[in-house]
Amino acid sequence: MINIVEKLTLKILRKVNPAYHSSKSSWSQLGEDMIIDFIFKNYLHCSLPSYLDIGANHPYILSNTYHFYSKGCRGVNLEPDPANAYLLKKDRPGDITLNWGVGDSEQELDFYIMSNPTLNTFSKETVDAYSKSEGFDNPKTISVEKIKLVKVNTLLEKYFSNNENYFISIDVEGLDFDIVKSIDYERYKPKVICVETLVYTRSRLIQKQQEIIDFILNKGYFVYADTTVNTIFVRNDIL
Repeated sequence: MINIVEKLTLKILRKVNPAYHSSKSSWSQLGEDMIIDFIFKNYLHCSLPSYLDIGANHPYILSNTYHFYSKGCRGVNLEPDPANAYLLKKDRPGDITLNWGVGDSEQELDFYIMSNPTLNTFSKETVDAYSKSEGFDNPKTISVEKIKLVKVNTLLEKYFSNNENYFISIDVEGLDFDIVKSIDYERYKPKVICVETLVYTRSRLIQKQQEIIDFILNKGYFVYADTTVNTIFVRNDIL
């Protein structure tokens, strides 16, 4: 069920983006879900791919996977914010939602919940940068929670080892590259990877994280599309 606040948010989103009225509505920030859907339909002849959404955030607002869920796809959501994890479990019961983060070891780590929830992060360095940045209107830390971490390869082994048609979406505010580097690309070969490759400097300039792009290119992928915020990679052997 969608509460009143969520309904108002959705109404605003539909006014800002008329595409929300379409049966092929995009729920991503800049249409990333439509691009990924096109790749699977036209090159892989797969209309119902699975997904691993790392840093899923909200069930549908600015979601790279809600479009797929709404048409019958199912996947795994990792969301360390307890409030958003609750909403994901409630509004997307067909998915597996884990109130965990992803890291290079199995441990509990401080998770910083910010005044702007889209900026929540495990990275203390990122939080410190927020406090000094003019581009984010100085978001404040609301609370710090101890959240369990799980290795990305543990998730891939458990949920995707027998699944060929899946994609990974990564948006974890400051730790994206760490997750990208930790994937065992010899064992697990997601057809598509969508990862946030944009950071904002203190002077509000946009800066691409070229190291993420270069690393994934060297693992047998090419850049299919870039929406400024996110880069979408496709495995070389698909095209």
